[in-house]
Amino acid sequence: MAMQAMGRSILLILPVLLNIATPVRMDETKIVETNNDDGLMLWDFTATPAPDLSEWYEESDVVREPGMSKAVLVIQKSRLFQRAVFFTMLNPQPNGAGFAGYRTNKKTLNLEGYNSLQMRVRGQGENDHYKICLHHMGMNNEPNPTYEQFFKVPLKQFVNVTLPLDLFKPYYRGREMNISEVGPLNKSQITSFGFQIFGGVYSPGKQSGTSSLEIDWVKAV
Repeated sequence: MAMQAMGRSILLILPVLLNIATPVRMDETKIVETNNDDGLMLWDFTATPAPDLSEWYEESDVVREPGMSKAVLVIQKSRLFQRAVFFTMLNPQPNGAGFAGYRTNKKTLNLEGYNSLQMRVRGQGENDHYKICLHHMGMNNEPNPTYEQFFKVPLKQFVNVTLPLDLFKPYYRGREMNISEVGPLNKSQITSFGFQIFGGVYSPGKQSGTSSLEIDWVKAV
C-alpha cells in the first residue's frame, strides 16, 4: 500500500516538475519593448516572422580601392528574444576616411505628418557613434547627396534614440553640403534607408575597430 501511495504522489508532482524544466517558448515570452505600438512601425526586428533581410545589402568603403571595412546585418534569435544585429569592422585610412554600412531601397517611405525616426538600440564594442543615411525621390546613388544624422549610443544599455526628420542634412562622401543648393529631405518620398558607422574623416574624433549595434525596431513618430 505504501508503495502504491508513493507511486500516486510521484505521478501527481511529475507534471509540475516537467513544467518547471520545460524551456520557455517564443510565444510565451514578451519580446516587444513597451511603447512599440506608438507611431508608424517601419521595421520590427522582434516580430515573427522577422523582416526579410534579403532586401538589405552592404554598402561599405570597399566600393573604393583603399577600402578595408566590413558590415553584416543579421537576425539574432534565441529562446527568449529576437532582434537584428549590425556588426561592423571599421578599418579607416590614417585620416579617418572609412565607413561600414547596410541599407535597403526596396520600399518608399511616406513620413509626411511624422516628426522623427525612433529606434530601440544597444551598442557594444569599440565604437559608439553611428548615423542614419537616407535618400529621397529615387536618387539613391552618387552623385546625389545622402541625408544623414549622427547619434551616439551608450554601450551595453538599451535606449530609444530619437532623430528629428528636420535635422537630417545633405552630405556627399562625408562632407556636408549646402542645403540651399540641393534642398531639404523630402519626407514623403524616402527611397533608401541605411545604418552606418564611420571613421570620422571630417570629425575631430576618430573611430576604428569592431562594434555591434543591436536593433529591436525602427519607427516614425
